This record gives sequence, structure tokens and C-alpha cells, in this order.
Amino acid sequence: MEDNANVQQNIVIRRRSSLFCSGSGEYSGSASASPSTYKPSYENQLTKEIESWSRLLRNKIHEIHEHKQTILELDSSILSAEQQAYLNTGPSVESFVQSSNEFCHLLERYIQRKSFITQRYDAILREARAQVDTKAMELVEKSLLSKEIE
Repeated sequence: MEDNANVQQNIVIRRRSSLFCSGSGEYSGSASASPSTYKPSYENQLTKEIESWSRLLRNKIHEIHEHKQTILELDSSILSAEQQAYLNTGPSVESFVQSSNEFCHLLERYIQRKSFITQRYDAILREARAQVDTKAMELVEKSLLSKEIE
């Protein structure tokens, strides 16, 4: 029992690091601190890390909402006549999205068709293997029976 207590006291606790607290200055206590004194500092470190991640997440969500609310307008007066003609004849966002949707539908149909064909070929292959195995077994049985008769 004494050896077990000494072993527990000599265990070096490896502290985890994260994006927010990777330096050793974030941790209180030494590397050889006992687990009982280490637990509160570890819990504090985890609490701080959770708060940091939550703060980062809230800030990024806020930035995303701000970007969604901003409306960008193109000042076409600074464009040349050629550039304006290019923009006027170019595809609109709606037509681009529509063509990409059509492409996705065609791709889905292609994948469904290919998977059906693959399954059909797999079934044919399994049936052919079964027939070959059956024929091979019949030949082996005939061979064995003919040897027994002799």
C-alpha cells in the first residue's frame, strides 16, 4: 500500500494545451503537483477555455450577421463602356444558380443510373459465380463417384 501511495505522488501530470492556453504560464502549480491540488486549476483552465471558445464563436456569428446585412452596390460610372457592356450581357446570378441546380439534378440521375447498373452487374456476376460453382461441384461429384465405382 505504501508503494502505491509513493507511485501516485511521483506521477507527473501532463497538462493539456489548447488554442487559447498553450503556454505553461496559464497553469498554476508545478508539474509534480498532486492530483488533489491540480484538479481546481485544471477545472479553472477548462472554464476559461470554454469561455474563450464561446466568445470566439459569438464574435464570428456576429460578424457573419453584419456581413449579411451589408448591401454592396456597384458604382457603374467608373466602368468603361466595354466593361458595362460585358456586365449587361453577362449571366445573372439567378441563371447561374438555375444552371447549377439543373447540373446537380443531372448528376444525381447519372449517379442513380450508374449505381443501378453496378448493382445489376453485381447480381449477374453473383449468379454466374453460383452457376460456375454448381457446375464445378457436379464435375467433382461425378469424378469422385466414377472413381468409387472402379
